[in-house]
Amino acid sequence: MLEIQTLKQEDRETSFRLSQYSFGYWSDGPVSEETLDAFDVNNTLGGYENGQLVSKVSVWPFQQSVRGVMKPMGGLAGVVTDPLHRKKGYVSQVIAKSFEKMRDDGQVVSSLYPFLETFYEKFGYVKSNEYVWLKYPTKNLMHYLPYTEHSDEWTLEKHIANDAQDAYQSFMHRVAPRHHGYVVSNQFPDYIWKNYRAKDQFILLLKQNGRSVGLLRYKISGNMHGGEMTINDIFWMSIAARNRLFGYIAMHEVNLPTTAMAIPMGVNFQQWFQNPTQNPESIIDYVCMMCRVIDPIGAITDLPAANNGRFLFNYQDPQCPWTDATYEMVAENGRLHLQKTNQTTPNSLTPKSLSALVFGTLSTEELMYQGWCNTLSEDDVNLLDSWFPTQLVFNSNKF
Repeated sequence: MLEIQTLKQEDRETSFRLSQYSFGYWSDGPVSEETLDAFDVNNTLGGYENGQLVSKVSVWPFQQSVRGVMKPMGGLAGVVTDPLHRKKGYVSQVIAKSFEKMRDDGQVVSSLYPFLETFYEKFGYVKSNEYVWLKYPTKNLMHYLPYTEHSDEWTLEKHIANDAQDAYQSFMHRVAPRHHGYVVSNQFPDYIWKNYRAKDQFILLLKQNGRSVGLLRYKISGNMHGGEMTINDIFWMSIAARNRLFGYIAMHEVNLPTTAMAIPMGVNFQQWFQNPTQNPESIIDYVCMMCRVIDPIGAITDLPAANNGRFLFNYQDPQCPWTDATYEMVAENGRLHLQKTNQTTPNSLTPKSLSALVFGTLSTEELMYQGWCNTLSEDDVNLLDSWFPTQLVFNSNKF
């Protein structure tokens, strides 16, 4: 019989070793206290059999942009069962408990990066999309060099990433609402920041009249014959800021002749290049984020709505039964609101259909075809499609 509780302090190393074994970074070396301190036991649920930790899941507290509105999000990660105890349903039990934790912590949506998509579909998660890695000769941006001229209005600051966490965090919280699906943390633990986000990286801040309007987080490798600038984050607040960031990249053409960077899917990057020396390469990663609504009211409230209207639906969630109810969704003054109601309706939405609508992964027509909701009237379909147009997510901050 499995007992599920917050991870015990004395089991931090056991938890870390389970992750090492399951995710392919096993090492016999000792685990430092700094490593163990990076993982807050309050964010991890442990499954114990006869007092021994055999299964676990972490729920990391994040903020996620949902159609431009920042929502409290539970990031599911580190889902593991010791192979000696698999095929007992332990992971399913621990994940089920994580939904209660997210409810209690006020996290209204959840996202994860799956080891197997079909496994998490059973828990109501829906697949979104991956971002694109774009690789091109740095000289393809040489026409942006005129934007690098020094002025009183525009300044550049280059930092070793380890020294610029606060500036990075501040800017990312400002820019995140511009990117549907983007995930930000209030504060990375020092170990995570130093060893994963900032290790061997630079942070460039572009400022206009003293205010940050553009950012690069990047690393450099190789020599001038095969050197590469790898940009993990590139964000701008205006076209003028974008052009100056591109100009900064172009200044590295001699020693870093290749540039690679993460960009949102669907961006017409061809417009960035003028007389390119060769075609850029684009690669889509194979692990895409999966998303889910935990609290319908919290997830939907204040989302943008193109048209006024009302929609009633019945909702039942096997993993979050406390949300089972009939709801009325109302759009007024450009925003959506949701409330429980005693009214009756033949309409019904499942957790997967509501999650797909909120995160924009599928159209209403596709949801009906998949059998994730009942057949809706033409007016209902048109209304939902106007409220929840399909939308690509972008999150280069994998967790």
